[in-house]
Amino acid sequence: MTGTNYQTNKINKDMTTEYKNILEDLHYYYEIDLDNCAMTNKDWINELTLLITNPEYKNEILKEIEEYKQVRKEL
Repeated sequence: MTGTNYQTNKINKDMTTEYKNILEDLHYYYEIDLDNCAMTNKDWINELTLLITNPEYKNEILKEIEEYKQVRKEL
């Protein structure tokens, strides 16, 4: 097993429920589950930067995700 695979496996084993739920919600929100994500690398970098530098952004994006999930359920 290579070092990268070992690290990935360890990360997967160490994931918390919160991490898994947020990861799943982000896939859903950005429509990765529909293969409909049009975000560029620059868009992703911007999202990561906001998450790292803006303490409230996590709460904001999680709220948006919940609203989006409701809208998609109603379609």
